[in-house]
Amino acid sequence: NKVEIKLLISDALRDIRFNKGRGYFFVYQSDGLSVMHPILPQLKHQYLGF
Repeated sequence: NKVEIKLLISDALRDIRFNKGRGYFFVYQSDGLSVMHPILPQLKHQYLGF
């Protein structure tokens, strides 16, 4: 289901870094809800108003 897919993708991306450790992946829904942010985990489930 969609929840499991979001969890799998978030878990796969959380620890990936690029650009000499400065770059990272984050996941937001199309409505602006934060799904995963590896640097600022407190943003999870926060609406960021995109």
